[in-house]
Amino acid sequence: SPVDAVSVAMKSYLVFAMEQSELYGLMYELDQSADINESSIAYVCRKNAFAEAQAMATAVLQATGRTGDANQMAHIFWISAHGLAALAVANQLDLGKSYEQLIEPVIDTVLNGLL
Repeated sequence: SPVDAVSVAMKSYLVFAMEQSELYGLMYELDQSADINESSIAYVCRKNAFAEAQAMATAVLQATGRTGDANQMAHIFWISAHGLAALAVANQLDLGKSYEQLIEPVIDTVLNGLL
């Protein structure tokens, strides 16, 4: 189902962030404001990746019969996964819950909150 696809995509993002933490960090540590040029590689890659998130959001809305903003939903998918991954990569999850303990609750909360 489209909802399951979002869950799998978010988990894949989170696994990548931990297994390739140096590359993941590089993707977000650099100032990319100069990459606003629509022909830059960084911008094109970011836009293409986000297009996949938007397509999943659109599919979720259609499958559930809900109305909503697929662009906003895609941003929420991305922000939620990125926030958890960024905290884990920076070793800041030291307040009683581990990365592994938070993956499912974050995904469930995002999906349940949006649906």
